[in-house]
Amino acid sequence: MLAFADKTYDTDVVVGAGASGVTAALQAAELGAKVVIIEKLPSLGGGTICSGLTVVGSDQQNKYGFHQFTDKSYVFKKIMDYNHYAGVAPIVSKFINESNNSYEWLKKHNVKFDPIFLYTYLEDPAWHPLTGHCAGMLKSLIEEFKKYNITALTETPGKSLIIKNGKVAGVIAESEEDGKVTINAKSVIIATGGYGGNPDMVKKYAPFKGFSVNKGSKFRVGDGINMALSAGADTHNIGLMQWHDPMPKTDIGRATRSGFNEPFFWVNKEGKRFMDETYRMLWAYSGNASLNQPDGVVIKLLDAATVKHITDNGGALYGVHDLKPNNDFNKSVEMDVQGNKVVKANSIKELVQKLNKNYGFNMDEATLQATIKQINDSYANHEDSQFFKNRQYLREFKTAPYYALVTYPAFLGSVGGIKVDENAAALDANNKPVPGLFVVGLDSGGMLYGDTYNIVSAGQTLGWAVNSGRFAAIKAVDEMKK
Repeated sequence: MLAFADKTYDTDVVVGAGASGVTAALQAAELGAKVVIIEKLPSLGGGTICSGLTVVGSDQQNKYGFHQFTDKSYVFKKIMDYNHYAGVAPIVSKFINESNNSYEWLKKHNVKFDPIFLYTYLEDPAWHPLTGHCAGMLKSLIEEFKKYNITALTETPGKSLIIKNGKVAGVIAESEEDGKVTINAKSVIIATGGYGGNPDMVKKYAPFKGFSVNKGSKFRVGDGINMALSAGADTHNIGLMQWHDPMPKTDIGRATRSGFNEPFFWVNKEGKRFMDETYRMLWAYSGNASLNQPDGVVIKLLDAATVKHITDNGGALYGVHDLKPNNDFNKSVEMDVQGNKVVKANSIKELVQKLNKNYGFNMDEATLQATIKQINDSYANHEDSQFFKNRQYLREFKTAPYYALVTYPAFLGSVGGIKVDENAAALDANNKPVPGLFVVGLDSGGMLYGDTYNIVSAGQTLGWAVNSGRFAAIKAVDEMKK
């Protein structure tokens, strides 16, 4: 039996420790607050997975000639058009207006950025890639904690909020070392990364009820959202997920994954093509398209000639995980064939038989043959008459052996959650602030969107994390001083 002495902290602000929480903690401390930051994992940073953030009006956009994206009016209207005004306009406006200030604030705290580039020809120059991805950013910010005397408690998950006289007044946490940890605080900033790692909450809130693949952190289990709900906060757009390219159930080689994500030839479990495959460049779109297929199944097809083309020439897509010329894609595919992760067949008949046997499909060979004829005719005619795909990405499918990767809807995490105002203060069902409570990052990200994450102006997940963290910290400190 272990016996613990309860531990108590008295502070101004307590926050979680993902990207939004680390940002909030440093901003609050910089403004003079006494801050305690708690994290369930052994190190700060939570389950943060990211590579860059949205900025409007940056030095880089001016340097590289992307002047249109320094026009806040243009960007605001474009984002609101994208979300059909389902995003909350005052919040979107503040996000855009403050994005460059937050970018400069990060740089002031030694966060480094790589040069901006267009991930695909379909995107805006909004995404500013971090040097060293999120790990590099978090390392720089956390190194500043000592300077501001921020108390960091790791392996200390928050369990419940302290409510006194109708106001959130702290957090009850647990630590293996200290047992019950009571943190009395004037404000609480919840930053726990959403609920994507909680299958029960995904099933409850997400609109797609079939099998899906969680590509994000398994540690994001909705604990912060549930604590906010217990304090009387309301939800907004809580079922919104950050749907991504459909993915297989099991891990495959990185080169295999990248090659099958090339925008050439995708069908559903019935053997029917269903989209312009180039829209996988805007992966939130291909994610949506997968949700509309029977059971969400997407089969990505390549023939031997295309496997050789990708291996020799590299991928058609330029981006973070691009395949450069003379790569090992062919070897990676064959390894995954041996591991029963990719189906290989010497004829279309054999391909259909293996897919039906291995995955329980009921695909009709004649249907797939008709689809193949259509894709080959499109190549020959230099025109995709069905989905009007850019002819640059049309390829034949006629050289055996044939390869198939069976995939399912996949998400990076939940996006929607708690309703907040433009200061990231939690709101109740009457649209009134829950006193003492702020909710940031993916726990409240649904305020920016309609039914789809905005990948056109990429980087909004981390952009909202950083900006909402700062908004909450600034407001919390302001209220503390009144």
